[in-house]
Amino acid sequence: MGVGFGSLCLVMGGILKKRRKIRLHKKFFKRNGGLLLQQQMFAKEDSLQNTKIFTSKELDKATDYFNKNRVVGQGTVYKGMLDDGRIVAVKRSTGMVAENVEKFINEVVILSRINHRNVVKLLGCCLETEVPLLVYEFIPNGTIFQYLHDQSEEFKMSWETRLRIAKESAEALSYLHSSASIPIFIIETSREKPVSFERGDNRRGLASRFIDSMEENRVLDIVDDRVMEQARPEELMMVAKLAYQCLSLSRRKRPTMKDVSLELEQILSMQKDLISSSRDSTYFQQLQLLILQVLFPEK
Repeated sequence: MGVGFGSLCLVMGGILKKRRKIRLHKKFFKRNGGLLLQQQMFAKEDSLQNTKIFTSKELDKATDYFNKNRVVGQGTVYKGMLDDGRIVAVKRSTGMVAENVEKFINEVVILSRINHRNVVKLLGCCLETEVPLLVYEFIPNGTIFQYLHDQSEEFKMSWETRLRIAKESAEALSYLHSSASIPIFIIETSREKPVSFERGDNRRGLASRFIDSMEENRVLDIVDDRVMEQARPEELMMVAKLAYQCLSLSRRKRPTMKDVSLELEQILSMQKDLISSSRDSTYFQQLQLLILQVLFPEK
């Protein structure tokens, strides 16, 4: 009888624990705006229908219960695999309070509608955890931040690659500004961090430092040494003038991101033509040398 009673207590304890967990999940789901998101999803017949509300059980399994070995980036993002085999990035949302629930849900709705090859896709979210979890497609090659700031001597980013990143970033921003269902505006920054305490008190802001350098006609002095080794001065000045226009305090003087992407495309084309002509020149030099060796072989 004692063994039977103990087993019954264990079973009842497990059931009660499971029920408490379910109640807690429902509490978090409601607090994190789950009901509001469901209303938005049912009310709109658009791409929001593809957005999924994940359960905590699904994401626990996908991330091996948020195993530390799955951490990527800055520590709040975990690599995971869904049951259908898709690799995802699961991000813990931070700093959300009850007053911001409606704003958070609106942002989820907006981000779910974004569909651009240069913008990471939001696949869905989980709202039955203490803090919301956002599920994105996983990008295996790292972030732009890592490419710009964590470069090693073995991998030096070329001037052509930097131009391509700038152009594709401008294309993505143009899409967010003009083609998304609701215009989205964000702040991006070229290779230095936007604010650095390693610079002097008056030069901590990269934007103000750059503007001062342009107006004092010494902008090439602050260009990354790696860029100076590869880019022509005229190309650098074209990009610098474009950036200077983008930082204008007058809205009318600032170019649209579409204009920026088009101009960067032109500069990138110039760079490709230069590389092509350089290769052609090398090829013809080698060919001429070969002809001379055939016609006038050494004795």
